[in-house]
Amino acid sequence: MFKFRLERVLQLRISEENQLKLELASVRARMRILQEEINSAQQMLYKMSQEVLQDPSRGLSGNEIHQWRSYVEATENYIRKKLQDLKNLKSEEDRLKEKYLEMRKDRKILENLKAKQFKRYAFEQDRLNRLYMDEIALRKYARR
Repeated sequence: MFKFRLERVLQLRISEENQLKLELASVRARMRILQEEINSAQQMLYKMSQEVLQDPSRGLSGNEIHQWRSYVEATENYIRKKLQDLKNLKSEEDRLKEKYLEMRKDRKILENLKAKQFKRYAFEQDRLNRLYMDEIALRKYARR
């Protein structure tokens, strides 16, 4: 019976790789959410600007202009913060991706080693079976 001595190490590598894959998926999901938040904030800012610019005849009081400018600045700060968060998540994604590729490479090495050892084991078993069959044939032939 074939027994790979490093089977536990291989299983550990596989589970670590799967865990890292889940982490990477989580980071990518958070990146999508952040991107959607940024897009909605930018659209809201654009709509507000269009509303102010579309009705210039209405005239805005100084207080309304000040409130509008404060809101625009707050929204721009919010967008900048979200872009920074997105940048941080992108660097985290790159780091995790690099680590994942390295772990996948290690796992492939172990799987190739296991395949080679199994091939060697199968060859040895086949050789032993042929020797056994030859011995049986020689004994039968020697009896006659």
